[in-house]
Formats: sequence, C-alpha cells, structure tokens
Amino acid sequence: MFKEHSERGIGYFNERFAYIPDELIVDIFISIQDHSNDIVQVLIKSMIDLPDLFSFFGKALKNVNTQVSSQGSGDNERTSINLNLMTLMVETLCLIANKLLNSEPQQTELFFLEYGVHEFVTVMADNMFKLNEMAIILYSFVQGTNNSHLRVLNKIADKLGM
Repeated sequence: MFKEHSERGIGYFNERFAYIPDELIVDIFISIQDHSNDIVQVLIKSMIDLPDLFSFFGKALKNVNTQVSSQGSGDNERTSINLNLMTLMVETLCLIANKLLNSEPQQTELFFLEYGVHEFVTVMADNMFKLNEMAIILYSFVQGTNNSHLRVLNKIADKLGM
C-alpha cells in the first residue's frame, strides 16, 4: 500500500470515496487488517510514511457516515457479516496503532503527536457524531501513561487554539 506510488492509490480513494460502493470499502479495510503486519513493518523502517497513513484514515473517517453498515463482497467469512464502516475503520487504525506501539513506542507517539492529532481533531471538529470514535483513536497511538495522555490533551488544546 505505501511502497511505490502510494499517493496514486490513496488519492484515488480519497477523491472518489463517495462513489466507492460500501461493500468495497469493507473489503479494503478488512484487507488492511489482514496486511497490518506488513504495513507496520514498512512504517517501522520509515516512520516518515506514518503521516500518509494518518492522512488516508483522516480523510476516510471524515467522509464516512457513522450510521452506514455493509457487508463485504463475501470472499471470506469476515466480509460476509454486516459491519459498521466507521467502527471498522477505527478498529483497523487501532490495530495498526497497537502493533506500532509494541514495536516502536517512542517514535509512534512522537509522529502521532506531531502529524496525527491534527488529522483526527479536524474530523472531531467537523462532525460531533464522531467524537467517541475519534477519542479512541487519539489515545490508541500513545502509551497508557498519564504523561502521554496529558501530551495528547495539550496537543488538542494547541490545535483548537485554546
């Protein structure tokens, strides 16, 4: 996904999100979950690609309707059940976040605070119905310490101009 010319695939997805069938979106995010180890390995080698991941998920989360559920194309049993698209996207990003934190906790947290918070705070500010899901994401990329959570809150305050 993020190897060569990732901007083409991501750009295509972001530009045409409204026109992509819900079944295909389910298939895409199930596939991302299935390949999460590969994605994490690429990100560990070059954390500079992490902002692209944040941008991709930020735009996807901004465009998705919180009430829409769908099945995938039915290629496997995971895509044959009805899934809420928003929940699927959040679960996918949290899965990647947990794997990144287990491998590179400090770099993951630093890159998230610098590049990721803005993407997800923007989604929160634009749509009040997505607050709970965005709060889950905001704390998925940082360690479970009080200091890490305080750094997230400080970054949110900075981004909101408080």
